Amino acid sequence: MKKSQSKDTIKATMQERLSALLVLFIGVMGVLLVFPLVGNYMVSFSFPSVVSFDRLGTYIISAWPVSVLLIIIGGYSFFTGDKNFIRFKMITIWSCRITMLGMIVATLFNWHFTTVLDQHGYGICWKKSIYGETLYIKDASECKKRGLSLLRKPRPAI
Repeated sequence: MKKSQSKDTIKATMQERLSALLVLFIGVMGVLLVFPLVGNYMVSFSFPSVVSFDRLGTYIISAWPVSVLLIIIGGYSFFTGDKNFIRFKMITIWSCRITMLGMIVATLFNWHFTTVLDQHGYGICWKKSIYGETLYIKDASECKKRGLSLLRKPRPAI
């Protein structure tokens, strides 16, 4: 009598493959979202007269390893139908570690960049919402042009 040569793979149903496709799509969107955010920050480093700074964007950028992980696992599950994800254990652990390190770096970057803007003499306009971008300005009339109130007046650079 021969032993059955069954593998430890669990095949996915069509609904699970569609879920994997959704995970793959979310991962791709997460990776693609990083590029415009990085471009926005690169413009801010030249210190123009108006700097639009979004603290949440730095945390989104730091989460790109998890987006790559979603692409890997979602793509693997969608194309192979295999739901045994134990082989991705080390990738998962390292992407989470890199993301946590990125979150710490993002927090330090947010603090440092806003301090540098303050040292360059930028003022601040009131935000339209709590989740909106903070508008740093060198001229107080910029707030009025946008229909916002002035929170802190611009001053000469240190």
